[in-house]
Amino acid sequence: MRRHLIFLAILVTLLPVAATAAIMVRMPLDDLTGNADVVALATVERAESFLDEDEGRIYTRHFLKTSEYLKGAGRETVEVVTLGGELEDIGQVVPGEARFEKGEEVLVCLMKSRRGYAVVGMSQGKFRVEKREGKSWLVRSLRGVHFVGDGASVKDSNELPLEAFRALIKSQSR
Repeated sequence: MRRHLIFLAILVTLLPVAATAAIMVRMPLDDLTGNADVVALATVERAESFLDEDEGRIYTRHFLKTSEYLKGAGRETVEVVTLGGELEDIGQVVPGEARFEKGEEVLVCLMKSRRGYAVVGMSQGKFRVEKREGKSWLVRSLRGVHFVGDGASVKDSNELPLEAFRALIKSQSR
């Protein structure tokens, strides 16, 4: 009986975490780029949310103006679809999903999907570009994400120089 009470206490303690977090397998950077059809530098221009009536889910289509393709090729504007968004009187937030802000400069690892492109590994495959002391840095937000599995304890840097990322992609194309 005591064991059951301890288990119940642990479960109740963890429920709020599970309700507000995404639980996923960590993807190392080489897996993110290796699974991507396209890796691009881009600026977020606008977004439109829509309801998929068959699924009953809200999605958001983000329009990104590309400045450079590091892997693959595509149009000047790429459409990236994420789960969640806001309609007139209802919203849906998906923990762990990549989030985009108008005007934000990003590097994205994208894979083709039936709706357009999706971000590889959800928020793991989206980096904000920051300029520091004349250099470009990639910064990734994994807020609300808890990792499980073999790579759960691996600490990929959430910040790295853009040039290091370029070198990784170049080494994969050999």
